[in-house]
Amino acid sequence: MPYRKVRTEDMTMKKTCLLTTPVRRINRRQFLKIAASATLIPAIRAGGQKASAKPMKMVSMDHGHVVDENGREMLLRGINAGSWFMIEPWICGIGLTLKDHLRQLARECEVEGALREAFLRVGPFDDDTMLLPEYLDRIARAVEQNASGDGPGKFREQLRREPPVLDAVSLDRLLRERFGGSGADSFWAALHECWITPDDLRAARDAGFNFIRLPFWYRWVESEDARGVCSESGLRLLASAVAMAAEAGMYVLLDLHGAPGGQSMWDHTGEMGRNAFFATQDYQERAARLWRGIAERFRNEPAVLGYDLLNEPAGAPDISTWGKAHDGMYRAIRAVDADRLIVMEDGYKTEEPRYFLKGWFPRPEDMGWRNVMYSLHFYKTGTFEIHVRQARLVTRLADRERRRCGVPIYIGEFNAIEDSPDGLRAMTHYGKTFSVSGLHWSPWTLKYCGEDAASTLWGLRRCREPWEPLNPHRDSLDALMEGVRRYADGRYFHTHEPYAAAIRSAMETSR
Repeated sequence: MPYRKVRTEDMTMKKTCLLTTPVRRINRRQFLKIAASATLIPAIRAGGQKASAKPMKMVSMDHGHVVDENGREMLLRGINAGSWFMIEPWICGIGLTLKDHLRQLARECEVEGALREAFLRVGPFDDDTMLLPEYLDRIARAVEQNASGDGPGKFREQLRREPPVLDAVSLDRLLRERFGGSGADSFWAALHECWITPDDLRAARDAGFNFIRLPFWYRWVESEDARGVCSESGLRLLASAVAMAAEAGMYVLLDLHGAPGGQSMWDHTGEMGRNAFFATQDYQERAARLWRGIAERFRNEPAVLGYDLLNEPAGAPDISTWGKAHDGMYRAIRAVDADRLIVMEDGYKTEEPRYFLKGWFPRPEDMGWRNVMYSLHFYKTGTFEIHVRQARLVTRLADRERRRCGVPIYIGEFNAIEDSPDGLRAMTHYGKTFSVSGLHWSPWTLKYCGEDAASTLWGLRRCREPWEPLNPHRDSLDALMEGVRRYADGRYFHTHEPYAAAIRSAMETSR
């Protein structure tokens, strides 16, 4: 799909977003302050109280079970608020996929045939083992070998000038190069305000979900002046989302999705290919101090379920390294919050052959941990029968870890991906199977506007019409801001009712 400019002539907003044309440029300190008090995000009153008409009751743990304020066992069934405070550009229609980006540049340089040959020769990009710059260089060299004239040189130069934008760091760097710090900060503030709205959260509640998992990037919370120290403006940013969720009657699980240094090679850590968290003591200590600051702020907030320490920590080389890093974060939280639920993830380690039979997670009593929950993620495509087998496998692994470790198990991310009769049946089946087995769960993700939105189940809320991707390389700042404002305009998004119906059907079954 070629790049298309955002149309601005018909963008009359029903709701007022943070920034109105002309763009008001701000610095990064102002950005966090404004984002935390924006018009679409309920303000936090002095003293940390939430602006909620529906007071939430504290959820706690009792003998390995999640219980409500009356001591009754409670099943957590939520949904992920992906790309809100930890952007993944593919989710919110910013830029193109890697292949589509390369194809666009190849068309412009008239080397499409050479690029097709390059794809065959070089193969697909593997974000587990490859670094993106090296892969792009191999593609450019293969194009040069398969085409003559000045096209290959133009392609390489264009690729240098307009590299793919696949993660938060590359997007932030590009915005600052093009628009300066104030322009970039204005963009981020508007994105944080407009991406998830009260309507989105109410739709999640109406589908039957009782909490959101809130992924966040450490950079939005950490002070610019002191590493490992939470900024007041960053804490207010998180608190604003908690208040909005509470207003909708939903709890929040805070999820450190992108840690200092990056906890894997993957883009959703904030920086693809970094993977330095587990190899660097300073990064681990910074994360622990950040969690302590977050726990200090939210330890008395009933709407906060708990703390998901580290999303998909696949970069851990072994259980000892994983355990040491998680123990540091656990103890930092427990120093200020003795009882709140703490979630720890395996980073897909349980699926590895060496851990498939014996399990990955340590026993909490061996670590001196209490009130912890272990979490698994999975994604699967295929026929309904394939999904049935996957549900059986995941449930068996989860039940084994629950019995072995004596903790509740949470399926923190999953999706059948394909918007088809089999995909919808699968989502119902997964939810029912997990509920009957007493597993807590939350599919990925709440909102989506990628170019394939009409054919996937990525979003409970999705764009009504094909989304015009925002082009951070070529669009003006005004055009980018107009595109971001569309996120909050109900004319552009709606609830995918067949998906919502599938989830409601899953909710009908309880343990």
